[in-house]
Amino acid sequence: MLCALVLANVTAPVEETVFLRNLQQRYHIVIAPAEAKAVLPDFQFDQAEFQKNRERLTQHLIGLGLAHRMSDSCTYVVNPMGTRA
Repeated sequence: MLCALVLANVTAPVEETVFLRNLQQRYHIVIAPAEAKAVLPDFQFDQAEFQKNRERLTQHLIGLGLAHRMSDSCTYVVNPMGTRA
């Protein structure tokens, strides 16, 4: 499913935060704390848990070759079949 989401939504390398925001807006998939805080009531929002979700997603994307972490700790999601910037 991760591969399909990247292939369908990434045409050029995009910062991970932009990718996550797009997933939330387009598919209502909430993974990271920023998106969760915007859509969940306070009693359901647990920042630590959503941060762990984001970290696990990042590791999966990197493991699949769909993301690259730069030296400044920014992560970029890439479509291996898309155009390169």
